[in-house]
Amino acid sequence: EFLRTALGFVDFGVHNLFLFTQGSKDYVAATVESEFGNFQIFDISDPSNPVGPVGFWGAEQIGPSDSAFPSPHPNENYATLTDFPTILDVDAYLFDGFGASRNRFLHDVTISADGTRAYLANWDAGLVLLDISDVTNPSLISVALDPVNGSIDGEVNSHSVWPSEDGAIVVEGEEDFSVFEGDTPFLGSLQFLNTIPGVGTSTNSGNTLEGSPTGNVGTLTATTLTVTGGPLIGSTFDVLDMVNNNFPLGAGSVSGDLVWIGRACDGDVFENIITPGDIAVARRGTCFFSDKAANAAADGAAAIVIANNQDDSVWSGLRIWDYSDEANPVLKSTFDTVCSANPSDASCDPAGSYSVHNVVVETTGNKTKAYVSWYSDGMLVLDVSDPHIPVEVARFLDDSTNGGNPNDFWGVYKEINSPWIYGSDRSGGLYVFKEKGAGSK
Repeated sequence: EFLRTALGFVDFGVHNLFLFTQGSKDYVAATVESEFGNFQIFDISDPSNPVGPVGFWGAEQIGPSDSAFPSPHPNENYATLTDFPTILDVDAYLFDGFGASRNRFLHDVTISADGTRAYLANWDAGLVLLDISDVTNPSLISVALDPVNGSIDGEVNSHSVWPSEDGAIVVEGEEDFSVFEGDTPFLGSLQFLNTIPGVGTSTNSGNTLEGSPTGNVGTLTATTLTVTGGPLIGSTFDVLDMVNNNFPLGAGSVSGDLVWIGRACDGDVFENIITPGDIAVARRGTCFFSDKAANAAADGAAAIVIANNQDDSVWSGLRIWDYSDEANPVLKSTFDTVCSANPSDASCDPAGSYSVHNVVVETTGNKTKAYVSWYSDGMLVLDVSDPHIPVEVARFLDDSTNGGNPNDFWGVYKEINSPWIYGSDRSGGLYVFKEKGAGSK
């Protein structure tokens, strides 16, 4: 009913869940894919009759005293808001974050063991800490946000979060796929019918194509763009087929003149003229891929190639925060792997994905460790006891266990007070690890 009242929409999906207990009550915290109130709490004490949401919160509620990047309407009652101009105003704020992926929606949540604190990985709104002692009225304690020092390329992309048992240290993961060909979670989300195939390509490929904007002829498949005539003849660029609401190439191909058109957002004047049958090449950024595809199709393009807009292609890593004063968190350090910080290093597979993904933190004795799934970098264990100096103490990366396919670790879980670690590999299934060595348990 909250979603229906606020926006007139129903049947939104749930991305993540976290079960927790307060006293005799059991609850589930849900990351709901709504416009407002992404963080929602449901009472499941009677599992046959769940109740809720009994409480909710969203980044649209961040106000001027709480953030350097405040919501334009922090004091609205978002459960009953129906004024459409205000909704549009707040919506613009929620999509006006940092870097290439700019939304301020909630991605993940971890609840403290006592059930009173909710740590929200709130993408470009940052790392949000809520007091949920009263589940019906979550209140903001602090926002941890440092786009300048918190990542190599100015992204925020707060994706995963886990506090130490005492809450003094919080490890936050930034997921960043802007280096990857064709990255976008929103292709087609605003256009229900894109009439041309679309692919993505990397920064270097895009820079080369922009540098030779017309006069080339090429053939496009789901994996490659091959230049068959013109100044770049003989060049082959890796691409990624985009299959969400557009017409995927699959086993097919498109041939035509390659024409650089610039950003190709609504209202933009194309940098070069498209004639029917051309393959449009556009620069990523500012608007959705679907908008670029629709605009290119309207001028007669047969297909579109979208190139990343990052000049320095890097992936993403971890941020380690000092929460000894939870109202004033302090960024103490960041941690990147060789390949996340420098994917052109000879040790890195050009086809690999080197973004960090998920993290779990555990304290044993005087050691606090972060257990991290890091896509093509494998499963990592970091000693974060000193938040100033995170130290990698263990890693698993072994393609031979995966039928020769590269590891692609996605999920991670650590059994409390035991040596067992679980990791899900997207191309290899479930792995069970036993941590060994000094300080392990």
